[in-house]
Amino acid sequence: GLHLLHASEPRLAHTLDLSWDGARLTLSRKNLRTGQIEMRFWRGELEQIQLLLDSSSAEIFINQGAAAMSSRYFPAEKPIITWHGTSTLTLRYWPLARCVIE
Repeated sequence: GLHLLHASEPRLAHTLDLSWDGARLTLSRKNLRTGQIEMRFWRGELEQIQLLLDSSSAEIFINQGAAAMSSRYFPAEKPIITWHGTSTLTLRYWPLARCVIE
């Protein structure tokens, strides 16, 4: 899992932003059709988040599944997560193999 404390801010493939201000978790992205910023919010005490990402979707599970956020994203390049902030962060990474249909 991914533990996020205080105010670290990951940016997913320069397409999605996930920010924590100490009281609210915000997921934002630009709408591909309108160019408008779309946001999803969650309020509460943040103890843990899990990010499940593939080539076009992001699933964010908050506090071991107590809440969830979902979004589609379409990176122009290979997705990279960057982090900004001064928080303590514990990461675990599980690469998934592609599904093969025969």
